[in-house]
Amino acid sequence: MPWVVDLMTNVVPGAARDAHEAIGTVVQNDALISACVDGDPRALRAFHIGFMPYVNEFPGRIDAYIRRRLRPEMFRSAFGEAAKPLLRHFAGAMGQIANEERDHRDAWVESARALEISDEELRAPHIPETAALVQDPFVGNPFDCFCKLASVESVAHHLSVRHLSSDRFLRRFPNGEALKWFLWHALPHYGRP
Repeated sequence: MPWVVDLMTNVVPGAARDAHEAIGTVVQNDALISACVDGDPRALRAFHIGFMPYVNEFPGRIDAYIRRRLRPEMFRSAFGEAAKPLLRHFAGAMGQIANEERDHRDAWVESARALEISDEELRAPHIPETAALVQDPFVGNPFDCFCKLASVESVAHHLSVRHLSSDRFLRRFPNGEALKWFLWHALPHYGRP
């Protein structure tokens, strides 16, 4: 799914609504996603194993951004004296997002286990697409960072809605607990089921 790399690495700040619609179109037309929605066991395995490195490393990348890249200078020129409290608020929000992404990672693993994918299989090396995504998803200013986060959530939302709309997909998960990742991303405001 090379389109994922394009969408995640070329997000244009200020174009989030257009990007959300474009992501929906691409998800709708992707062959692997279509096979997953049809309940194809090989496609579901490829999807879960292929994206596990990204799902696994994403929370740590957010933490690294907070620790290494988030600096007062990023805010000072735009916000003056308000930069310091704004930086604390932004860092706190990013920390909460990282924690939520850890929960999402656990839900991804639970879904994979329901498909009888072993932990060893989930530790498979990166495929080129996920290697490109994991390299450095957060560069630039905080606004660019939030645009990237929005695109990640948009992809997850569209994937989830598409999957959950298919009876053939749902039959692969007789234990509803294994659907948490999909449910969390399909619900409005990414609430808990």
